Order: sequence, then C-alpha cells, then structure tokens
Amino acid sequence: MSGAWQQLEQLLTCAICMDRFKNPKLLPCQHTYCCDPCMEGLVDYARRQIKCPECRTEHRIPYNGVQTLPTNVTLMRFLELHRSMTGEEPEPEEAMMGRCSVCSEKQHLISCHHCNKKICADCKEAHLDVMRREISRICSNVRRSVSRLEDTLKETKKNEEKLITNCVNVQEEISDIINRSVKDLEKLKERLEGEVKGYEEVESGTLLKLSDNLDQEVTTINANCDVVEKYIDEDHDWTDVELVEYKEIFVKTLEFLRNFDADTTDYGRRVRLNILTDTEQVHKMLAGFLELKIQASTSVNQSLAPAGQTLPNALMRSQSDHRLASQFKKVDSRSMLDISQRDGASDEERGQGKSDILRRYGLLGDEDSHGGSRHGYKSKYVRDLLQEQDSLMRPSLNTASRIDDEKTKEPEPLPKVFDVDGAVRAPLSGIVKIDDSGKFMERVFESEKKAKTKKVEKENLRKMQEQQQQLTQMAQQPELNNKFGIQISLEAGRLLVVCKYHDAESRLEAPRETNPRTAYIQKGECKLSIGKRGSETGSFTWPRSVAVGPDGSLVVADSSNHRVQVFDSNGRFLHAFGKQGSADGELDNPAGVAVNRIGQIIVSDRYNNRVQIFDASGRFIRAFGGDGRSDGKFQCPWGLTTDSLGFIYVCDKENHRVQVFQSDGSFVGKMGSVGCRPGCLEHPSYIAVSSTNRVIVSDTNNHRVQVFDVNGKCQFTFGAEGSEEGLFRFPRGIAVDDQGYIIVSDSGNNRIQVFQPDGSFIKAFGSWGAESGKFKGLEDLAVSSKGDIVACDRENHRIQVF
Repeated sequence: MSGAWQQLEQLLTCAICMDRFKNPKLLPCQHTYCCDPCMEGLVDYARRQIKCPECRTEHRIPYNGVQTLPTNVTLMRFLELHRSMTGEEPEPEEAMMGRCSVCSEKQHLISCHHCNKKICADCKEAHLDVMRREISRICSNVRRSVSRLEDTLKETKKNEEKLITNCVNVQEEISDIINRSVKDLEKLKERLEGEVKGYEEVESGTLLKLSDNLDQEVTTINANCDVVEKYIDEDHDWTDVELVEYKEIFVKTLEFLRNFDADTTDYGRRVRLNILTDTEQVHKMLAGFLELKIQASTSVNQSLAPAGQTLPNALMRSQSDHRLASQFKKVDSRSMLDISQRDGASDEERGQGKSDILRRYGLLGDEDSHGGSRHGYKSKYVRDLLQEQDSLMRPSLNTASRIDDEKTKEPEPLPKVFDVDGAVRAPLSGIVKIDDSGKFMERVFESEKKAKTKKVEKENLRKMQEQQQQLTQMAQQPELNNKFGIQISLEAGRLLVVCKYHDAESRLEAPRETNPRTAYIQKGECKLSIGKRGSETGSFTWPRSVAVGPDGSLVVADSSNHRVQVFDSNGRFLHAFGKQGSADGELDNPAGVAVNRIGQIIVSDRYNNRVQIFDASGRFIRAFGGDGRSDGKFQCPWGLTTDSLGFIYVCDKENHRVQVFQSDGSFVGKMGSVGCRPGCLEHPSYIAVSSTNRVIVSDTNNHRVQVFDVNGKCQFTFGAEGSEEGLFRFPRGIAVDDQGYIIVSDSGNNRIQVFQPDGSFIKAFGSWGAESGKFKGLEDLAVSSKGDIVACDRENHRIQVF
C-alpha cells in the first residue's frame, strides 16, 4: 500500500519544481508541468518555442502564451482525490493573488491589454472608463475631420462629370478629324481604282479577241497539216491543179509563221502605281499627326497621406495614465543607467574576463562594464555572477540572459477581435467596418439582451400583477346558474360552459382564434432543421437564399458550394445542380433563388453578375445580365423574386436599385437610387412581392423595409436602426404570406420579426447562438403555403423551419 501511495505522490509531483502540481498544463508530447513558474521558465520568447525537459521535444507555444495550453484534467482530479483522502486544505487563495500595479492591493489580477500590466478588477473598470473617454474624444476628432472626405467626395463626383464631358468632347474631335482624313483617302482610293478598272476592261477585251484569233489560226494550220499527212500520198489520186493549190496554201502558211511577230510586252507590269510621297513618311505622319495631352492627376491616397501620418502622434498623446506611467518609468530607468555608466569607476579587481562574459551574454553595454552593475540590474542571477566569478556556469548565464530578455522584450501584439481576415474594409484606408463584424454584433446583442431581459421581466411582472387582479375580481363575481344546471364562467379570457346533469359534468370551451396573427404570435419553436456544414449533398456552406416551390419543395442557394439544392417539405434531399464556373449552367457564389408559378428555378449568379433560369430538374434554360451600371446590367445581384405575371424582380445590390425583367430576360424597368430618403435604397438585399402586387424590399444599410407599388413609387417605409421591437439592424431576408403579413430577418439582431401588412409589429423571436431556434447571420426567408417560416441560418450552415 505504501508503494502505491509513493507512486501516487510521484505522479502528482512536478518534474521541475519537485513540488505538488499547481495548475498542470499538458504539452503536445503529453508531458505535464506547472504553468507558472515552471512552464513559463521554459519558454524561448525569441523563437516562440518551448522545449520539454524530459523528451527534449520543441513545441510552438500558442499565440496567447502557455496559459492557453490544455489543462491536464486527469491530474486535476487526482489532486482533488488526494486532498479528499489526506484531508489537506486546498492552496490558500492568497497564493493565487498578486499585487495590483495601480492600487498595490493584493487581489485577483487581470491582464490589461492596453498598458500590459496586471491590475485588479476595480482598477480595470476605471481603466476601461478612461479608454471609453479616449475613444469618445478620438471619435469626436474623426467626426470633425471626416468633412474633408465628404468635401472630397462631392468634388470627386463633380470631377467625374467633368471628366466624362471632357473625354466625350475629345472623342468627338478625334472622330471628326479621322473621319475627314478617311473620306479624303477613300475618294483617292475610288479614283485610282476606277482608272485601273477601266484600263483593265479595255486591255482584257483586246487580249480576249487576240486569244480567239490565235486559237482559230492554230486550229486551221493543224487541220491542214493533218489532211496533207493523211491524204496526200500514192494511194489517193490528185490533179496537178489541186496539188499546186495545196502547195500555195502551205507556202502562204509558212510565210505567215515566219513573219509572225508575237507581242513580248510584260503585261504584269503594264500598270504601275507612282508614289509621289515616301510611304514611310506617310505612315509616320499618320501615326503622329494626333497626340493626346493628359494632365497627371494627384492620387487620392497621396492627398490623404499627411492625415494618415499625423494620426499616430495624436493617438500617442491620448494614451491612458497607466501606459504613460509605464513609459515614464522606463525613461527614468534608462536615465539612471546612463548616469551610472557615465559616473561609475572601473573595478580592476573583478578582471577583464568577467566583463567579457557579461558582455557576451548581453548583460553589460560596450561603454562601461560596471556602472550598470550597481544600478541597472536587480536579478539575483546577475548579482551571483558579480559576486562569484569563479563559479560562473554557462547554463546559469543562459538563464540570466533569458530572464533579462523577458523583461526587456517587446509586448506581444494584441489578438485582433474586429480586424480579422474577411472583414469588410474601406477601400482607401483599409479601415475595418465595425458594425459589419460578427463579434461586434454578438457583443452588442449580448448587452442589449441584458437590458431587454430586465425590461421584459418588469413587463411580465406588471402583466402578472394585472392578471392576478383580474382573476381576483372574476373569482368574486357570482357564477350564472339556471334551472337547467348550466353554469357559465369566464376563465383566462375564454368562455367556459359547465353542464351538470345527474352528477355528470361536461365542459365546453369556445374555440380559440385561428387567424394568421394568432399563428404568428405562437411561433418561435424550430420544428425542422436541415443540413450542416460540408460540401456533400444535403450539407451547406454559407446558405444564403431559400424559396418554396409550388409542390412545397425547398430550394436552397448553397452559396460557397456554388450550387442549388432541392429538398422536399420534410427536409429530405432530392437533387442538386450547378458547379463553380462562368459557363452556362455554372455558378459563382449564388446569393438569391426564386421559383416561379410554373416551377422554373431562377438564380442570381452573384460574382458572374447575371441571372440564370433553370427548369425544375436543374437543366439550364437561359441567362441574362452582365457586369455594368446600365439598364439590364448588374453589380453583385442578390435577392430576387417573381410575381403572379412572371415578372422577375432583382436586387442590384452595388448599384442600389431593383430591376424588373420579363420572364425571357428583357429589361422592363427599375426602381430606387442610392440615398436614405423614402424611395432611395442603399445595398438592398432581398425582395418579395405580395398577392396584391406590392413590392417589399429590405433596405439593408438604411435599417428599414420599404414598400413600393409595381410602378416603383414608394408607398411607405417602416423600421429604423435599433434593437427594440419593430427596429432593425441590417435587415436582410424578407417574405410575405398570402394575407400580406411581412416577415423580416433582422440579421444584426439575430431574430425574425413579423409585421402586419401596414408595417405594425406583431412578434419577434430568435437570438444569437447555435442551438435550435437561434441564429448566426440570418439571410433569406420564405413562407410555405402551410404558414411555416423557412430561414437561412448562414453561419450555422443550416435551414430552420418554424
């Protein structure tokens, strides 16, 4: 038993400090040591590595230090078991506390990322107040300074108009000069070509006639020669007169052939073009007779550079007391060290060897070997080195060097919370847009949720008190009885009839209200969840849009998987189509999907700046659109829908408008322009059309919903920025049911809100989270014929049905 107990003691002993484990941390090599100071002492901050003393394996330390290494839970439980068996008291709380760097009280300390000190919670709260005041002051300065950008923006728009006008005028002038020159050249071309053509016709006729005559001559001579060779012989009788005439014919033929003079002129050089001016000079003259003079423009980035250069100085002037105190302390320390180095005398008794060793390990400067030894170094390792020269050991020097490096090392950069990869940034300065950050939305939601919870608790308490008073009054009212034994009373707002007959009792309740308002008030519980993160069928990666087909099927735009998936009403996968690309039938991050009355699937192909139409099976039918700002073109098309007549409504997000098309893709009209006035839009995300042909648009960056008629006239708007009921933060998805009730995905507040057709609030449900019924980054919505609300839970990579 004693052997087992010794083994347990050995198991619970740290191999470095040889004491009982305190906060045991587990290295990747599975060896365990105390977090502080044992494991902290092993860290090589220069290489950001830690070497295990047992197996000598080097590991990369986490970004936030060894404190973030996993805790050995098994050893922790053994330690608790050991304490329970031995009756030892847990380590006193004082040992886990420290002195606050501000108030010097011994309390639980928290690391302050602003001044890199460990301070108590009270001082941390005071420090946060200082930070808030600093941020408010800097924000005020930014508000005052942003007018420069606004003026530059106005001037840039004017310059854009002037530039367009200037370029159009220059283009017209160039076209006029070139056209006149081209006309002169064309006239010259026509004249010369006419002369050449006339000469060609005359000479061709002459040569054709000559060719015919020569052909007849050759035929006649050859025929005469054939006759003589065939018939002028002893077998045929000819008279002398005939033979004489034959002779005369052939003599005449021979004389013609001897005297025939053929035309030896080279017809290939009969016509020549006489160039009066050297063609090279003409080419040079034509290439250089027009030249554009373009004035070099000053870059916006260069004009804004001075402001960017002065910003760090202003920020440094606004630092808190803690950081300034830390900097002044460092300055004083350096000043004392300089004085001591200037005034200190050399000590020959210590010897040059000791100075060389200290200088070798970075503990002394090059100017003085001993001045800093009295004032500048307080480490016990350095004092030991100065007192015991002969006992200097290389490992101890390494340790001293490492500890001194830890004291003088630069503070690690703070982990970024808002400025992360993928964050929305300003194009010129690269500044992160904070209100588009998921972390910002989460923190705002948490703080507002606390305030809202308190408000709801007060409201519920008030309602409960009122209901209790009503029930008390109702209990005091006499019940209605009649001779038939029927008892009538009112319970919780319902008519209750109790019929008594022969000691039997029958309770009849009046039917509850079943209108859509009541159904929406009762919503809030998720009845079906579809999908998870992945690329296999039935899974999603950032689903952005959903639509309900005529047969109740669910059509989902699986954005980052570049496809569309179709499910039945029970969430069972049916089929999928599409892949990444720009060809017909291929998609690049689809953002919107809709189904028309004949079952065709319409998809907004976001990064290809077009809309594609497929049949119900996913076969490509047609595509329309393209990159641009003109009518029928898109810049990042997002949500879309169709009406009962088949017209297609598309949110042209970056152009801040809604465009309307016929089912064949021909442009019909548009509504909206950039701005915040009624009828103006800023980054509209999704759209829906009611049965009464009202066009409802989520005006995302204006934090509102706008309702238009089919002619594009704004009828009314509702909503504003906020987290209260009826208010929005970046509303996205929108849907409308058969009765005209409007359902909005309040993305920034991670909830779904339901409104009456006139925009009055009815119900809100949902919150931030990954559990069922909660959301992370709401996108599009749809309403089924049964009244179910279908929501795209983007960052949870799923579809939820309520």
